[in-house]
Amino acid sequence: MQDSKKTKGQLLEELNLLRQRIDQLEVAEDALREAEEQYRTLVERADDAIIIIQDEKTVYRNPTYENLLGYSVSETMDRSFLDFVIPEDREEVRQHYYKRLQGEEVPDEYEVKLMTRSGELLTMEVKPCLIEYKGASATMVVMRNVTERRRMEDALERMRSRLLNLLESERSKISKVLHDTIGQNVSILDFNLTTIVEMLEESSRERISGLIDNMRGVIRETGDRLRDISSGLHPRLVQELGLVAGINNLIGRFQNTTGLKVKSSIQGNDLEIEESVAVNLYRIVQEAFTNIFKHSKCSSVSFEMTLEDGRAGMIIKDDGRGFSLEDVNKREIDQRGMGLFIMEERAKAIGGILQIYSEPSRGTELQVEVPLITA
Repeated sequence: MQDSKKTKGQLLEELNLLRQRIDQLEVAEDALREAEEQYRTLVERADDAIIIIQDEKTVYRNPTYENLLGYSVSETMDRSFLDFVIPEDREEVRQHYYKRLQGEEVPDEYEVKLMTRSGELLTMEVKPCLIEYKGASATMVVMRNVTERRRMEDALERMRSRLLNLLESERSKISKVLHDTIGQNVSILDFNLTTIVEMLEESSRERISGLIDNMRGVIRETGDRLRDISSGLHPRLVQELGLVAGINNLIGRFQNTTGLKVKSSIQGNDLEIEESVAVNLYRIVQEAFTNIFKHSKCSSVSFEMTLEDGRAGMIIKDDGRGFSLEDVNKREIDQRGMGLFIMEERAKAIGGILQIYSEPSRGTELQVEVPLITA
C-alpha cells in the first residue's frame, strides 16, 4: 500500500512554491498600489473636474470639481448629481445617464450648464464613461469648464451679425444714392437730349440725330446698369414687396442672364417676415445662384422654399460637377472662397442652419432652415 504521507522534501518544495507565489502577489500589490497612487495623483491634480456617480449620487469628486461649484463634500454627499444641473438640462442629462448604464447609444460628449453655490452658471463640456468603482458599476464624468470660451464665441457671433447688418445698411445707403440721385440724373439727361432734338431745325436734326440717338442709347444702358448695381447692392424689392417677390425677381434675372431654367416652388406667406431675416435669406439665394453660375457647369437648377409653422426652409439644387466637401474643409479658411463662408454667416446671423451636400460629378444641394421672426 502506497504511503499517503508526503516526504519532508516534498513539503519543503511546496513551501518554497508558496513563498514564491506570496512574493509575486506582494510585488503585484505594490505595483497596483503604485498605479493607484499615480492615478489618484493625476485625478486630484487634473485641471478638469472629475466625478464618479453611482445610483445618481456623487461618490467621488476631485478638488477641481469642488472648487468650481463651491460645495463641500458634506453638502453633495446625499444629493443627486442632477441637483446641480440647471432645470432646463436635467431631463436630457438623466436620459443620457440611464441609457448609458443600460448600454444604449448616447453621445460621448455634450454640454450641460451647472449652477455653482454662488448662483453662477457654468457651461461644462462633459465626457462620461462607464467604469467599475469599489466593486460596482459606476459612471465617471470628466468635465471641462468652457464658460469663457462660449461667452467669447457668442460675442463673436453677435459681432458677425452686427457687421453683416452694418454692411447691409451701407449697401442700402449706396443703393439709394444710385437709384434716387444718379438714376434720376441719367433720366434727366435722356429727357434733355430728346428735347434738344425736337428744338433743332430739320437740317441740323438730320446731321446730329444719329449722334444724339447713340448718346441716348449709352445713357439708357448706363441707367439699366445702375439699376442692376443698385438692386445688387440692396434688394429694394424685398423691402417694398416682400421676400417672395424679391426671390421671384432674382430667379427671373438669373434665367435671363444665364439661360438656365430654374424649376421653382414657393409655398407660404411672407408678408410678416422681419426685414433683416428676409434680406439675409434673399442674399443666401443670391450668393447660391452666383456660385452655380460661376462654378457648377450645370444644365438645370431647382429652387424650393416653404414658409410655414414659424420657419423658413429652402433647398437649392443643381446637376453640375459638384465638389468634394472633405477637400474644401481641409483647405485653409482664406483658400475656401468667401461665398460659402458668407452664406453660413448669414444663416447664423438670423438663427438658422445652412447645410451643403455635394460630390464630384453629382451636383450640389444647399439646404437652409431658419426660424421666422415676424415684423
